[in-house]
Amino acid sequence: MFRADEASELVVKFSDKDAAALYSQLTGVLAGFAFAGMIMLVTSRFERTKPTEGQAPEAETRDGAAQQAADPIQVATSRALTLLVSAFFGLVAVSLAYALIGGDQVPERAAVEHVVAGAGFGSSALALLLSVFYLIEAA
Repeated sequence: MFRADEASELVVKFSDKDAAALYSQLTGVLAGFAFAGMIMLVTSRFERTKPTEGQAPEAETRDGAAQQAADPIQVATSRALTLLVSAFFGLVAVSLAYALIGGDQVPERAAVEHVVAGAGFGSSALALLLSVFYLIEAA
């Protein structure tokens, strides 16, 4: 059994300021992955500009404009690209928020800001994971 004076030494002190600096780095790295995914999808779209043999013929609309049949791979990559763009901007904003929290001198205010930034981090990370799901679905 521990004595009371030994037990007080085992208490871990949590600092929102120190944790926010590490979260800022993490969200910056995740934003980099989102940016790399965006570039990958955009460059793959440029490579697929020419229609290949065996694709569905173009359908005429009422105004005479040609419209291609919806390609499931194109739909999935469009969804993934939209999610990657939103995740990128969200993660950049959250990274900036965490960097500002890391410099805050008032611990109580930093704790509240940490919770608010955590909501943005969670939603941006989920958008990033959903875009990975759409990319796997397209593959």
